[in-house]
Amino acid sequence: MLRKFAFPFEKLLKIKNYRTKEAQRALSQSLKILQTRMNDLSALQANETREKKHMGYQLRKPRVVIEPINISLRYLANNQAEIIFCNDDIRKLETDVESKRGLLVAASREEEKFKKYREKTIEKYKLRQNREMNKQIDETASRMRKIIVGENILSSRK
Repeated sequence: MLRKFAFPFEKLLKIKNYRTKEAQRALSQSLKILQTRMNDLSALQANETREKKHMGYQLRKPRVVIEPINISLRYLANNQAEIIFCNDDIRKLETDVESKRGLLVAASREEEKFKKYREKTIEKYKLRQNREMNKQIDETASRMRKIIVGENILSSRK
């Protein structure tokens, strides 16, 4: 009798699949945060460059006014502090991304092991089913032979 295939660890495979997807989501979120922070850093660096150019223009004037230059220097100091903070934040985020990438790799490997085991189990199931079908076919054929041989014997006796 043909039976439907039932993988004994199907629930566990679903759990592994869920963990892999969760690790992918976590990695994706961390990468988005990292990208946002890197964009912030490049905006800060662009602001710094623009402010330095502006300060250079102020210094080239024939009459140098100290107040705008002091404002620019304070702005540059604040901007530099922001850049340092942003770089530290990026380093932390990069280590976080790497750890989440490692978790994703581990979860993917675990899921892959279960998928391979499932495939092997399916192959064994198919082989067993084919053997059972062949056995049934052989039994049916031998019964048919007995019937045919029995009919031939009976018909030859008449």
